[in-house]
Amino acid sequence: MNESQKCPKCGGDGWVRMADGLPAVCSCLGIANLRERYAPLMAMIKPDAKHGPKVELKNESQGVVRNDENLGNLLYHVANMWGANAPYDLRTIEELNSIGIRGTKAYRSLADYVEAHKYFIVDWSQQNPFRGKGYVGMDESVLIDLLKSVRARPEKQAIVLIGPTAKEFRGKHRVLCETLASMGVPYFDRGKYWRFAPDAATETAEGHAAEAGGSSVAGA
Repeated sequence: MNESQKCPKCGGDGWVRMADGLPAVCSCLGIANLRERYAPLMAMIKPDAKHGPKVELKNESQGVVRNDENLGNLLYHVANMWGANAPYDLRTIEELNSIGIRGTKAYRSLADYVEAHKYFIVDWSQQNPFRGKGYVGMDESVLIDLLKSVRARPEKQAIVLIGPTAKEFRGKHRVLCETLASMGVPYFDRGKYWRFAPDAATETAEGHAAEAGGSSVAGA
Protein backbone atom coordinates (compact mmCIF):
# COMPACT_ATOMS: atom_id res chain seq x y z
CA MET A 1 0.00 0.00 0.00
CA ASN A 2 1.46 3.38 -1.02
CA GLU A 3 0.95 6.67 0.82
CA SER A 4 -1.96 7.73 -1.41
CA GLN A 5 -3.84 4.52 -0.61
CA LYS A 6 -3.56 4.80 3.17
CA CYS A 7 -6.70 5.56 5.14
CA PRO A 8 -6.86 9.27 6.09
CA LYS A 9 -8.37 8.36 9.47
CA CYS A 10 -5.76 5.95 10.79
CA GLY A 11 -2.91 6.19 8.28
CA GLY A 12 -3.06 2.44 7.73
CA ASP A 13 -2.54 1.53 11.40
CA GLY A 14 -6.05 0.15 11.91
CA TRP A 15 -6.72 2.13 15.11
CA VAL A 16 -7.96 5.64 15.85
CA ARG A 17 -8.16 7.56 19.12
CA MET A 18 -11.65 8.71 20.12
CA ALA A 19 -12.48 12.06 21.76
CA ASP A 20 -12.61 10.40 25.20
CA GLY A 21 -9.11 8.97 24.68
CA LEU A 22 -10.17 5.36 24.15
CA PRO A 23 -8.66 3.44 21.21
CA ALA A 24 -11.13 2.25 18.59
CA VAL A 25 -11.00 0.10 15.47
CA CYS A 26 -10.90 2.20 12.29
CA SER A 27 -13.81 1.64 9.94
CA CYS A 28 -11.43 0.99 7.02
CA LEU A 29 -10.45 -2.45 8.26
CA GLY A 30 -12.34 -5.63 8.99
CA ILE A 31 -13.73 -5.00 12.45
CA ALA A 32 -14.29 -8.66 13.22
CA ASN A 33 -10.68 -9.60 12.40
CA LEU A 34 -9.17 -6.79 14.44
CA ARG A 35 -11.45 -7.40 17.41
CA GLU A 36 -10.36 -11.03 17.43
CA ARG A 37 -6.71 -10.05 17.16
CA TYR A 38 -6.78 -7.50 19.99
CA ALA A 39 -9.41 -9.23 22.13
CA PRO A 40 -6.91 -10.35 24.84
CA LEU A 41 -5.75 -6.77 25.39
CA MET A 42 -9.20 -5.21 25.02
CA ALA A 43 -10.54 -7.63 27.64
CA MET A 44 -8.16 -6.16 30.19
CA ILE A 45 -9.72 -2.69 29.89
CA LYS A 46 -12.90 -1.96 31.82
CA PRO A 47 -15.91 -1.25 29.56
CA ASP A 48 -16.51 2.12 31.22
CA ALA A 49 -12.84 3.12 31.34
CA LYS A 50 -11.97 6.77 30.66
CA HIS A 51 -8.60 7.76 29.26
CA GLY A 52 -6.61 10.94 29.18
CA PRO A 53 -4.53 12.22 26.28
CA LYS A 54 -2.59 9.66 24.29
CA VAL A 55 1.02 9.16 25.35
CA GLU A 56 3.22 7.35 22.84
CA LEU A 57 5.27 4.55 24.34
CA LYS A 58 8.90 4.21 23.34
CA ASN A 59 9.54 1.62 20.65
CA GLU A 60 11.57 -0.68 22.89
CA SER A 61 11.21 -3.52 25.38
CA GLN A 62 9.79 -2.22 28.65
CA GLY A 63 7.49 -2.71 31.59
CA VAL A 64 4.00 -1.19 31.70
CA VAL A 65 1.95 -0.89 34.88
CA ARG A 66 -1.39 -2.52 34.14
CA ASN A 67 -4.25 -0.05 34.47
CA ASP A 68 -6.87 1.20 32.04
CA GLU A 69 -5.04 4.35 31.02
CA ASN A 70 -1.75 2.56 30.38
CA LEU A 71 -3.47 -0.29 28.54
CA GLY A 72 -5.11 2.22 26.21
CA ASN A 73 -1.70 3.61 25.34
CA LEU A 74 -0.32 0.08 24.96
CA LEU A 75 -3.08 -0.81 22.50
CA TYR A 76 -2.22 2.24 20.44
CA HIS A 77 1.46 1.26 20.58
CA VAL A 78 0.78 -2.32 19.46
CA ALA A 79 -1.36 -1.16 16.54
CA ASN A 80 0.76 1.82 15.54
CA MET A 81 4.33 0.63 16.15
CA TRP A 82 3.95 -3.13 15.73
CA GLY A 83 1.46 -2.87 12.87
CA ALA A 84 -2.13 -4.00 12.45
CA ASN A 85 -1.09 -7.43 11.19
CA ALA A 86 2.10 -8.00 13.17
CA PRO A 87 2.07 -11.27 15.13
CA TYR A 88 2.35 -10.99 18.89
CA ASP A 89 2.05 -13.50 21.72
CA LEU A 90 0.47 -12.72 25.10
CA ARG A 91 0.76 -15.06 28.05
CA THR A 92 1.05 -15.01 31.83
CA ILE A 93 4.31 -15.28 33.73
CA GLU A 94 3.31 -18.80 34.84
CA GLU A 95 2.90 -19.87 31.21
CA LEU A 96 6.28 -18.33 30.35
CA ASN A 97 7.82 -20.24 33.26
CA SER A 98 6.48 -23.53 31.85
CA ILE A 99 8.15 -22.84 28.52
CA GLY A 100 11.44 -21.73 30.02
CA ILE A 101 11.83 -24.40 32.70
CA ARG A 102 10.23 -27.57 31.28
CA GLY A 103 9.28 -26.76 27.72
CA THR A 104 5.85 -27.46 26.21
CA LYS A 105 4.46 -29.29 23.19
CA ALA A 106 4.44 -26.03 21.24
CA TYR A 107 7.86 -24.78 22.41
CA ARG A 108 10.62 -27.12 23.52
CA SER A 109 12.59 -24.26 25.06
CA LEU A 110 12.62 -20.52 25.59
CA ALA A 111 14.86 -20.23 22.53
CA ASP A 112 12.17 -21.91 20.41
CA TYR A 113 9.58 -19.53 21.82
CA VAL A 114 11.65 -16.44 21.05
CA GLU A 115 12.32 -17.70 17.55
CA ALA A 116 8.60 -18.31 16.89
CA HIS A 117 7.38 -14.76 17.57
CA LYS A 118 8.41 -11.18 16.91
CA TYR A 119 6.50 -9.41 19.67
CA PHE A 120 5.80 -10.57 23.23
CA ILE A 121 3.52 -9.42 26.04
CA VAL A 122 4.01 -11.06 29.43
CA ASP A 123 1.33 -10.45 32.05
CA TRP A 124 2.74 -10.31 35.58
CA SER A 125 0.16 -7.88 36.91
CA GLN A 126 -1.29 -10.32 39.44
CA GLN A 127 0.77 -11.53 42.38
CA ASN A 128 -0.21 -15.17 43.02
CA PRO A 129 -0.19 -15.67 46.83
CA PHE A 130 -0.04 -19.46 46.42
CA ARG A 131 3.08 -19.40 44.27
CA GLY A 132 6.05 -20.35 46.43
CA LYS A 133 9.30 -18.41 46.63
CA GLY A 134 11.11 -21.05 44.57
CA TYR A 135 8.66 -20.71 41.70
CA VAL A 136 8.78 -16.92 41.87
CA GLY A 137 12.57 -17.08 41.63
CA MET A 138 12.26 -19.21 38.51
CA ASP A 139 9.68 -16.77 37.11
CA GLU A 140 12.16 -13.95 37.55
CA SER A 141 15.01 -15.88 35.91
CA VAL A 142 12.91 -16.86 32.91
CA LEU A 143 11.69 -13.27 32.45
CA ILE A 144 15.26 -11.95 32.50
CA ASP A 145 16.32 -14.61 29.98
CA LEU A 146 13.41 -13.64 27.71
CA LEU A 147 14.28 -9.95 27.84
CA LYS A 148 17.95 -10.61 27.17
CA SER A 149 17.11 -12.81 24.18
CA VAL A 150 14.57 -10.37 22.75
CA ARG A 151 16.75 -7.29 23.24
CA ALA A 152 19.58 -9.04 21.44
CA ARG A 153 17.33 -9.09 18.36
CA PRO A 154 16.58 -5.47 17.32
CA GLU A 155 13.55 -6.50 15.29
CA LYS A 156 11.86 -8.06 18.35
CA GLN A 157 10.22 -6.44 21.37
CA ALA A 158 8.79 -7.51 24.73
CA ILE A 159 6.31 -5.75 27.00
CA VAL A 160 5.93 -6.84 30.64
CA LEU A 161 2.67 -5.89 32.35
CA ILE A 162 3.37 -5.36 36.04
CA GLY A 163 1.07 -4.72 38.97
CA PRO A 164 -1.16 -4.36 40.79
CA THR A 165 0.93 -1.19 41.30
CA ALA A 166 4.55 -0.37 40.57
CA LYS A 167 5.26 0.00 44.29
CA GLU A 168 3.88 -3.44 45.13
CA PHE A 169 5.64 -5.13 42.23
CA ARG A 170 8.99 -3.54 43.10
CA GLY A 171 8.53 -4.47 46.76
CA LYS A 172 7.95 -8.14 45.95
CA HIS A 173 10.67 -8.41 43.29
CA ARG A 174 13.51 -6.22 44.49
CA VAL A 175 16.39 -8.23 43.00
CA LEU A 176 14.56 -8.62 39.70
CA CYS A 177 13.90 -4.89 39.53
CA GLU A 178 17.53 -4.08 40.30
CA THR A 179 18.54 -6.38 37.45
CA LEU A 180 16.07 -4.75 35.05
CA ALA A 181 17.34 -1.31 36.03
CA SER A 182 20.95 -2.39 35.43
CA MET A 183 19.90 -3.67 32.00
CA GLY A 184 18.39 -0.27 31.16
CA VAL A 185 14.82 -1.60 30.99
CA PRO A 186 12.35 1.09 32.19
CA TYR A 187 8.67 0.87 33.03
CA PHE A 188 5.84 3.18 31.99
CA ASP A 189 3.26 4.66 34.37
CA ARG A 190 1.46 7.96 34.96
CA GLY A 191 2.43 9.32 31.57
CA LYS A 192 6.20 8.84 31.80
CA TYR A 193 9.03 6.38 32.28
CA TRP A 194 10.56 5.26 35.57
CA ARG A 195 13.53 3.19 36.68
CA PHE A 196 12.74 -0.21 38.18
CA ALA A 197 15.21 0.57 40.96
CA PRO A 198 16.69 3.88 42.16
CA ASP A 199 20.22 4.88 41.25
CA ALA A 200 22.52 7.17 43.23
CA ALA A 201 20.69 10.26 42.01
CA THR A 202 17.19 9.10 42.82
CA GLU A 203 18.06 7.64 46.21
CA THR A 204 18.61 11.16 47.55
CA ALA A 205 15.89 12.90 45.52
CA GLU A 206 13.05 10.50 44.78
CA GLY A 207 11.23 11.36 41.60
CA HIS A 208 14.16 13.34 40.17
CA ALA A 209 14.84 12.55 36.52
CA ALA A 210 17.89 10.37 35.92
CA GLU A 211 19.69 8.86 32.98
CA ALA A 212 19.27 5.10 32.63
CA GLY A 213 20.57 3.11 29.71
CA GLY A 214 20.58 6.13 27.44
CA SER A 215 16.92 6.97 28.19
CA SER A 216 15.73 9.75 30.44
CA VAL A 217 13.58 8.22 33.14
CA ALA A 218 12.55 9.09 36.66
CA GLY A 219 12.94 7.22 39.94
CA ALA A 220 9.50 6.18 41.11
